[in-house]
Amino acid sequence: MKENHITQLQLKEVLNYHEKTGEFIWRQTLSNRGVEGSTAGYRNSQGYWCISIYGIKYLAHRLAWLYVHGDWPEEEIDHINHDKADNRLCNLKPATRKENSRNLGLRSNNTSGVTGVSRINSNNKWRAAIEDKHIGTYEDFEDAVIARKAAERALGYHKNHGLN
Repeated sequence: MKENHITQLQLKEVLNYHEKTGEFIWRQTLSNRGVEGSTAGYRNSQGYWCISIYGIKYLAHRLAWLYVHGDWPEEEIDHINHDKADNRLCNLKPATRKENSRNLGLRSNNTSGVTGVSRINSNNKWRAAIEDKHIGTYEDFEDAVIARKAAERALGYHKNHGLN
């Protein structure tokens, strides 16, 4: 994930970044969409804020990192609160792919309400799993949840993992 199209200096010439709001504002007019003083970018189909600079599309959270720290992030940037459009500096942290996957929201197809816990229809028990590994089978839903949460803590999952 090595972007090298724009430098921190070039970025600061065309945009202002507000760390507390996560918003980018055009410093100069680059196009009919990028007008000086207006908010830069748009929300893409995946929910991320994107900004086009000199014809190249960038993810705003990666631009925020470059703007503040001077270098492109080495790997990924995790949105701590799961809001892909929230680019406040306090909501962004560098992460490996594995670390980022340990701070995911609850999937839309989840039926139990807890990540990694599912009902076994054949015997009416609850299965707990993590990272494709079986933790255990439980009579009570709460026991399965406790086992899953313990595994998350042991593996260093973020406290927001599995939350909406």
